[in-house]
Amino acid sequence: MQQKGFGTFWHGSGLGPLERACLSSFVRANQSLQLFSYEPNQVCPPKGVMLRNANDVLPLTDLLKQVLTKHPARFSDLFRLKMMQVENLIWVDCDVYFLRPVTCNPEIVTIGRQLRDGTRYCWNGVIYLEPSSNLFADYLELLTTSRIEYRENWDTNIDIKGEDKSARNFFLKNRNINFHSENLPRNFFGPVLLSLLVLDHKEVKLTPSHVHYPYGAPKLRKNILDPQSYSLSPPKNSETIHFYGSMVRQVCARYWAQSRSFKQDLPQGSLLAQALSGRLGPVSGQYP
Repeated sequence: MQQKGFGTFWHGSGLGPLERACLSSFVRANQSLQLFSYEPNQVCPPKGVMLRNANDVLPLTDLLKQVLTKHPARFSDLFRLKMMQVENLIWVDCDVYFLRPVTCNPEIVTIGRQLRDGTRYCWNGVIYLEPSSNLFADYLELLTTSRIEYRENWDTNIDIKGEDKSARNFFLKNRNINFHSENLPRNFFGPVLLSLLVLDHKEVKLTPSHVHYPYGAPKLRKNILDPQSYSLSPPKNSETIHFYGSMVRQVCARYWAQSRSFKQDLPQGSLLAQALSGRLGPVSGQYP
């Protein structure tokens, strides 16, 4: 097993209370964490987080700037691969909270979840792909090709909105799929495409879902709003916990001001409240 540093990306100005709490969880545990931004002067990360210029990883061309402006989530799917290639870091989303040391095995993709129908579905909120691996090369090539062609191994269901979730039918309806295409699902170039590629690379192993995704968004949502009725224990066998930032911001909009500063009237006792106060995990202390 290897120990590596971590890296993440932020676009825009201020970090919210969730992001600050999550980034600080790495610092308190003495983990090396680098935050990349194209406007580093506008980002004020917690003390101990190394702030880097994102151009060191992926120079921002005019064409890439259009993708970043229109589809920031899609842009980050490419950026995290380039970060692994250039900096050899483990990627973590800004809404991932550190619990205990993350082990990195080059033969294992540090993500993974079994769907109810038995197919493997990959999340990429915490991920490391060996840059010299066939999977990495295949993935990066598809993100930079002019057209992604359907492969016979992809005859499975994918996580997209709508009743028809067939990957085959999706590609039939969307003839010209590439990194700059419009009208594609937000998660296509991340979890969806990665999950399809895992079907092509049988040698790839997935980390069990509880390691980085101990609780899904529905359980966390109930726990945030009513921690007394929907109690959740801090996960004992997890290395990180993903807090699903968009869900948290939606649920907690009434609890913090437009400045996104945390308000103490958030229901206490939830895993989120513990994380925001720095009390979640083996290392405690108020986040800066």
